[in-house]
Amino acid sequence: MKLIKFSLITFFLLIFTFNVNAKSFEITDYTVSITGIFHDVTVAFDDLNHIGTIRCVIHKKNGGPIGMQSKFIRGVGTIVIRTAGITGTNVKCNFVK
Repeated sequence: MKLIKFSLITFFLLIFTFNVNAKSFEITDYTVSITGIFHDVTVAFDDLNHIGTIRCVIHKKNGGPIGMQSKFIRGVGTIVIRTAGITGTNVKCNFVK
C-alpha cells in the first residue's frame, strides 16, 4: 500500500513539474508576400516571460515542406522564411529543446 501511495505521489509531482515548465506557444500571424518569397510567421509564448527556440516549416497545401527556419524567441517574435516564390502554403511550428 505504501508503494502505491509513493508511486501516485511521484506521478503527480512529475505531471505538475512538466506542466509548470511547459512552454506552450501559438502562431499569432502568418503572412506571405505578393511574390511568395517572404513568409512571416509571428509566434508568441503563452507566458511572455518564456524564452526558447522555435522552428517553423512551410508546407505546400498539397505536399511536402518547402522551407524551414529556427529562431530564438523572447516572449513574442517573428520568423522570416525565404522560399523560391511559392504561394498557397501553410506553416507548422515546434518548440526546439
